[in-house]
Amino acid sequence: MSSEPGGTSTTVELAKERNREAAERTLMAWIRTAISLIGFGIGFGAAGDYLSENTPEPTRIHDLEFVGSAFIILGVVSVFAAIIQNVRLLRRIHRSDFVYLEPVPIGLITAILLLLIGLVGLLWLQL
Repeated sequence: MSSEPGGTSTTVELAKERNREAAERTLMAWIRTAISLIGFGIGFGAAGDYLSENTPEPTRIHDLEFVGSAFIILGVVSVFAAIIQNVRLLRRIHRSDFVYLEPVPIGLITAILLLLIGLVGLLWLQL
């Protein structure tokens, strides 16, 4: 293990760089996920508007604005949580006494919330 002037190890610095790059890729994946969720939300809202305007008798399917809003909120909250997680990780990587901490499972939380939105939407249509 070679050392650079100042007492830092090349191996340690390269490992930190790999972790920073992995954190960047993870954040970019969350941004893509959030854009998809927000896009679906806008699409549901637009579909609800279209059905409201082009159907003579209103039905429960017209309440797609609720589902659309839920998708948009989920997308915004997911990317916000990913940004916080990314900033915390980068701060820990820069410290010389780095200690691994289990990250909050944002993907699992998002999946559970998405499942709940789907179940609420399904129940809403059945009423």
